[in-house]
Amino acid sequence: MVPQISPDDATYVAEIVVSIIGVFVLFAIVLWLISKKTRPPKPTQPAEGAEPRFDSSNQKVTYAQVCPPNPVEAQDRRQILRAEFERWQSRHLLPSEDGKSLFVRTGVEKNGLRYQLATTAQAQALAMLVMTLLAEFDRSASTKTEALFASLLAHPAAREANLTSWQFLPDLPRSPRLDADLHADAWVLFALITARKQWQSLQRFDYDMIVANRSLALFQHWRDPDLQASELLPNSSYLLAFLERHERANPWEALNSTQPILDNHAADRSRFALSLLQLGLQALVNPEHTSPNALLEIETDLRARVEEEFSGDPLDESENFSTFSYLACYVPALIVLKEQELLKKTWHFFTNHQANKDDGLGATLKILAMAVMTNQVWLEKLD
Repeated sequence: MVPQISPDDATYVAEIVVSIIGVFVLFAIVLWLISKKTRPPKPTQPAEGAEPRFDSSNQKVTYAQVCPPNPVEAQDRRQILRAEFERWQSRHLLPSEDGKSLFVRTGVEKNGLRYQLATTAQAQALAMLVMTLLAEFDRSASTKTEALFASLLAHPAAREANLTSWQFLPDLPRSPRLDADLHADAWVLFALITARKQWQSLQRFDYDMIVANRSLALFQHWRDPDLQASELLPNSSYLLAFLERHERANPWEALNSTQPILDNHAADRSRFALSLLQLGLQALVNPEHTSPNALLEIETDLRARVEEEFSGDPLDESENFSTFSYLACYVPALIVLKEQELLKKTWHFFTNHQANKDDGLGATLKILAMAVMTNQVWLEKLD
């Protein structure tokens, strides 16, 4: 005899069954969300970008001719540079979780209970510049340059939406908003304007508005007396001269006149190195500038600094500035001073050592320096 179930009991049993099913469904959804969150982002294949306008064959825009290698050496270096450029991309260039932007890994930061990959505005800006200057090696270079810039746009600074947080966590849409690094933001503008010269068809963003807004914000913050930018930032004479030519809405020459002298006795070694990078580039593209004389005055000290880097740990990142970063910043000055032996040792060091996975800045600066040593850049001559 089949037991009879009252309507009330049937309703109760049905509710229990539905509740159990609901728990399983909810559990399955939670597992799916967790797996999606922890799964590494699927690398996206960048679309083929626009054809570059400039490459190493454009002698009209190539000024780094101080120490030209012989034809055989030049071809060998070009092949090595291309291989290092590809290795840099595969090792240090990562897709963000949204699949629409790229970032250069510079470390890992704790956020709540989890650790997140981090990058900096400085590394992103230099990566954009490297991608632009070496566009002939990568048919997707324009797409990747815009993807690098997309990461910068997505992480504005704490007090100025038109500048970038000096450090951010690319996979967090709400990454902590930190203060801007004005020196890095100047490199961002430099790289962005250079990219627009390379590819006039860039159109992912409204670049006219972005460049104007970022330029104004950078100028206003740089001249803010409370920030004392001229005392805290590296010598930025080359960047400011570039902006003076291309962004004339702001009187950049007023800032350039307040740039600090090259103090080789400064306690902040990384600040000195970044200053030397700009003065070296300025001297390379414009031998008539006063920067070559400034380099001559510190030539002996520079030799000692380079030798010191060779004797240290190549993976040491004191002050978040590795041996790769220091040597790369010294390269333009070494070329101007025609320090051939030190340049050969530097090239050998770069080709026989790789930056660690969290030294995205050093790895990027290394590629930029190798490009300069291969005469593979087309930097603009500035008065």
